[in-house]
Amino acid sequence: MAEHAVVITGGGPTGLMLAGELALAGVDVAIVERRADYELIGSWLRGRWARSGRSP
Repeated sequence: MAEHAVVITGGGPTGLMLAGELALAGVDVAIVERRADYELIGSWLRGRWARSGRSP
């Protein structure tokens, strides 16, 4: 088992952004994701734009 300075649970947008920022700062980061693959099943945001609330 490897040791890391920071372990981020979940590879969603927030986790990936945090990991990227920490990596740029030289911190050893590991991301742990529960899903075996990255296939999207169904509609994630149901067609809405994150900031405006409008449909595309």
